[in-house]
Amino acid sequence: MKNDERRTHNEGQIRAAIERLLTGHAIHTDGTCDATTLAAEAGVSRQDLYRSYRPLLDEFRRHLRRIEESGGPSDKRAAALERLGEKLNQVATRAARYRIERDDARGERDANASRVAYLNEQNRVLRQQTDRARSVPPVRRIDK
Repeated sequence: MKNDERRTHNEGQIRAAIERLLTGHAIHTDGTCDATTLAAEAGVSRQDLYRSYRPLLDEFRRHLRRIEESGGPSDKRAAALERLGEKLNQVATRAARYRIERDDARGERDANASRVAYLNEQNRVLRQQTDRARSVPPVRRIDK
């Protein structure tokens, strides 16, 4: 490849890497928005990025500054981590609520099991009393 072709190719790679990093779709790196990661994502050396492609690096940094000034996260990875942290907190809260509900249900189950055992015992006693009452011969009347 000639120098002009290589330069055009590398500029295209760097611009594509800028786009991927800013949208949070890094392919070759962890997505951190800094010069080292930009160089690695583009497949060029960091020294070349600073020496030969400084205008593109400055453009990348301007994009990051604009995003920060608009209140958005400059690092999509950090924003994703923050969202995941919030989601984890929600799931942990829900899990705690479910544990409380489970423990309450277990308590109700145990109380109901005790009630059933008591009613079974009462039923047994009543059956015994009825069986005894049936086994008593009827009293005959004596007519005078």
